[in-house]
Amino acid sequence: MEKLKGRRPTEWTTEQFFSLIGRTDDEAVYTLAEGLSRNWWTVEEQRHIVDAYASDERLAEQIGEESGRSVFTRASSATLLTLALEADEGVLRSDQLERLFAQVPRILSEERDVRSYVATEETWAHVVGAQLKLLRVLIRHETFEKKYAPVILQALTTACWKGAYEDDEAEQIAAVVVALVEQNVEETLLVEWVERLFERLSQFVEWNGYTPHYVQSRNVTMHVAQALYFQLRMRRVHEQVQSILYSEICNRLPNGGGVR
Repeated sequence: MEKLKGRRPTEWTTEQFFSLIGRTDDEAVYTLAEGLSRNWWTVEEQRHIVDAYASDERLAEQIGEESGRSVFTRASSATLLTLALEADEGVLRSDQLERLFAQVPRILSEERDVRSYVATEETWAHVVGAQLKLLRVLIRHETFEKKYAPVILQALTTACWKGAYEDDEAEQIAAVVVALVEQNVEETLLVEWVERLFERLSQFVEWNGYTPHYVQSRNVTMHVAQALYFQLRMRRVHEQVQSILYSEICNRLPNGGGVR
């Protein structure tokens, strides 16, 4: 067995480690997560974690459902993969990373469960938030390439149309865009994305009217736009994107109110 990256409890044998792999109960997830945070696992064990939880059987289990217990499997899988990427010191295989860059935007696009606290289970779901954090960590990984940006941005557009969020998902969507900015993604691509983001709102109203789904999606989009505007303004970057965001926000706020 490879030398451990960190010191784990002596009672943890290799066999016990593999008994955890693939499980999504709280005990297994917390133990694997703690091990990733404290560098207990070997290089090979870390790769096994990624292989197990990046599978569609876990990261995308029954995706498309709006309720049900599968959401906890998807959320815990995304969280474990995020921790694995944050702990990565060049140990993940290139094929594992390539798969995640293709897989995570698709899964975010297909997600339909926006629940926060699930009272019947007395625990939290937060699966969209977990997927957005995973996407942000992926973008910041040293292997990120700009070719992934268009698909990621399309997934973020879809994330604005999932319904009403209960927590800070809109701010997290904006944070993913900021991560792309920090990777020097071309401003022209971001300009096109912002313009299409608001065009979709206008087209939806023209075709369907002011439905509850439109109102929810408009609110999310506006929160994303405001959060992104202030993040870009604070960094003093992408003035053209800032200008479009400011104009759209002012035009769509009640009574023409602006941002300050």
